[in-house]
Amino acid sequence: MRRTFESPSPCQHHQKGSILILVIWLVVMISIFTLSVGGMARQRLKSIGMLEDRARIRRVADAGVQRALQIIQTKPLDKGPVIDRLNEQWSTNPAYFKDIEIDGGTFSVVKLWPIDEKLDESTKNFLYGVVDEESKINLNLYDEPAVLRRAFAAAAKISQEKASQLAESILDWRDEDEHSYPDGAESRYYKTLSPPYVAKNKNIETLEELLFVKGMTPGLLKKIEPYVSIYGGQQVNLNTASSVALTGLGMAPSIIDKMIEYRRGRDGKEGTFDDNVFSSIEAAPSELNEVIGLSDGEMNEFTRRLSKGQTSVSSHYFTIRSVGRLNNRTRTYMITCVVERGGGIKSWHEGFVES
Repeated sequence: MRRTFESPSPCQHHQKGSILILVIWLVVMISIFTLSVGGMARQRLKSIGMLEDRARIRRVADAGVQRALQIIQTKPLDKGPVIDRLNEQWSTNPAYFKDIEIDGGTFSVVKLWPIDEKLDESTKNFLYGVVDEESKINLNLYDEPAVLRRAFAAAAKISQEKASQLAESILDWRDEDEHSYPDGAESRYYKTLSPPYVAKNKNIETLEELLFVKGMTPGLLKKIEPYVSIYGGQQVNLNTASSVALTGLGMAPSIIDKMIEYRRGRDGKEGTFDDNVFSSIEAAPSELNEVIGLSDGEMNEFTRRLSKGQTSVSSHYFTIRSVGRLNNRTRTYMITCVVERGGGIKSWHEGFVES
């Protein structure tokens, strides 16, 4: 008996082709879904890793803040006069503040950032520590343009005329009235700008705020920033004050040079074991005269300046700048805060910074 074979009909061919296309489509979709889920998972894992790294690097930087706080707060305030100087643990202490290992990373507490690697080692070591705000001129507490004018001219190396314009504009910015100094600026000036705004007529709250003041530029602010403050009292610490701050107070250049020489001690370096210290404002003239020597005119001038009540030998507000890094990572995290000894935290800023 002969068998007969029937050829598949066109309809059957069509059905098989449709099934094949459907299978291929399903395979493609499953592949796309798998890749998508895998990509999302990888991205999520990466995000989780970044968050974990951020939490870790923040803990490292915060450890530097806590160490600095511990040192600052350990000085007793109820056992006689407090004297603060640059050779104490809070100020110059690479053993406590330089590349300290913790939690898979390192922190450094620094006086400025970034640190210039071209500096010699002894100079760099001086930069590991905390800065006292009483070593600076408080912009919120001096109502005399002359103090700010002298400080700005010395810090920014600008003319007395330009420094005077800047000083008077800052005083106008924070005083409560709308009466302008001859070279200053009140709201009437700022309303002519685009966009217009008004003078704050209140105390300065951040140094960055100064960029709104007439005559201030980012370049000028960078130059004066290390020498001015918005914290602390009106008294500048003789043991820590910069030459710029002392110039602002009206000290004669010859007296400033002798004060710095006195503070440096025999090795000629500040922040070392042999530093000389002013024990009190009353004793400062005789202490300086005994070690360095003062002319009669210098003695009278120094005594007169100290009698104005603008100086002390102690500090109460400190800026802590802690820089954290993780091992095998390139990013740098910095916490900058101002604290009051025996008090609380006055300001706090944190985030990633350029190395």
